[in-house]
Amino acid sequence: MIILIYPEKEDSSLKGQKEDVYSIQTGIYRYKKNAYRNYSYLSDKGYKPVIVMLDFMQKFKIYAVRTGKYKERETAEAAFIDFKQKERGDAYLTTLYDKDYLITLCKKFLKQTP
Repeated sequence: MIILIYPEKEDSSLKGQKEDVYSIQTGIYRYKKNAYRNYSYLSDKGYKPVIVMLDFMQKFKIYAVRTGKYKERETAEAAFIDFKQKERGDAYLTTLYDKDYLITLCKKFLKQTP
C-alpha cells in the first residue's frame, strides 16, 4: 500500500517515486475493507493493483485503488480505454501518486459532516 499524507510530511516510501507515472483509478473508498474488495477483484482478473491511502489531516483516511504504471500518457490512455471496455465500470485516469483529487473529496466530505 502506498501512503500519502495531507498536510504533506516527508514519506520515505515515496522518495524518488513521485515522477509522473500514469495509472487507472478504479475506485475510491472511505473504508479499507471496500478498497481491499476492489483490490482482490482486480488481482483475480490478472491486474496488479495498489491501494493509495490518504491520511487527511489525521481526521480520517480515504483509500483509492489504482492499477497500471505507464510512463507515456498515450500508452496510459490506450490502457484506460481497454480497461473501460473490458470492465464496464467507472474508472479515472490519473497519476499513480496523485492526491489532489482525493484531497478535494476529503474537503467536500468535511463540509458535509456536522
